[in-house]
Amino acid sequence: MKGETMKRGNPEPLTAELQAELDALAAMPEGEIDTSEMPPIADWSKAVRGGLYRPIKRPLSLRVDADVIDWFQRQGQGYQTRMNLALREYVERHSSPTLEENRTDEVRLQLAERGIEQRDVAAAVSWVRKTS
Repeated sequence: MKGETMKRGNPEPLTAELQAELDALAAMPEGEIDTSEMPPIADWSKAVRGGLYRPIKRPLSLRVDADVIDWFQRQGQGYQTRMNLALREYVERHSSPTLEENRTDEVRLQLAERGIEQRDVAAAVSWVRKTS
C-alpha cells in the first residue's frame, strides 16, 4: 500500500464484534462511559475549530477556461478540490465580516476605550487556561 493514495472512510468493513461494541457505546448515556484510561488533553494550541465540518457539495456544470483547468490538472490528483478551495478563498476574502469577527472588533474597541491593551487580555486568558 506504500505510495498509494488513500480514500476517505474505512478501508475495510467493521467486524461484527467491533460494530457490536460501538453500538453498545452509542446506546450508553455519556456519563456511564469509562474514560479513565484516556489521557487528559493538556495542550489545545494546535486544535482546529470546526475541523470536522464538511459542507454539502452540489454537482454543477461550469464553463472554465481551458488553460485554467489545465493548470489545476497539472498539479496532480485532486484538482477539483483545489479549484473549490481557490473559490472558497476568493469568497472569504470578498465576504463581509462574520458575526464573530464583528463581536471581536467590538470587544477590542471596548477594551481600548477602557485603556486595557489587547496583550494584557491575552496574558490574562493564558494565565486562566494554565491555572484551570
